[in-house]
Amino acid sequence: MISCKALVAALVIFALFLAAGCSQSSLSQGERALEMGNYQLAIDHLESALKEKPTGAKVMRSLGQAYYHKGDFAKSETYLVEAQKSLPNDGIVSLYQGMIAENKGDFAGAEKFYRSYLAKNGKSKAADAIRG
Repeated sequence: MISCKALVAALVIFALFLAAGCSQSSLSQGERALEMGNYQLAIDHLESALKEKPTGAKVMRSLGQAYYHKGDFAKSETYLVEAQKSLPNDGIVSLYQGMIAENKGDFAGAEKFYRSYLAKNGKSKAADAIRG
């Protein structure tokens, strides 16, 4: 027979595994929605993932991308700046920061971010477009 203490411990462990799975699930669902171009759904899932893990750099990067595509450049930039602190060598962060700078008319800033992207991802399709 299982004691009450063992049952409570098992339930606590199960709840912790469930919580960890939900965090990954929200991030995965958000990234899938982002890839499909459903930016509002991506934002909804990614905001949930961020509540579960407030320092999640990958979540912030994806939120920056989603808000960029929604046209909210201020929120996009906020999330990308935070993501860059933990992901300083991430080319996607640099690429989106460059696009934001370009939208703001800051062409020198855009060039800096694009050069950073090229240094990290020089053989991608986006790199070819930037060079063009």
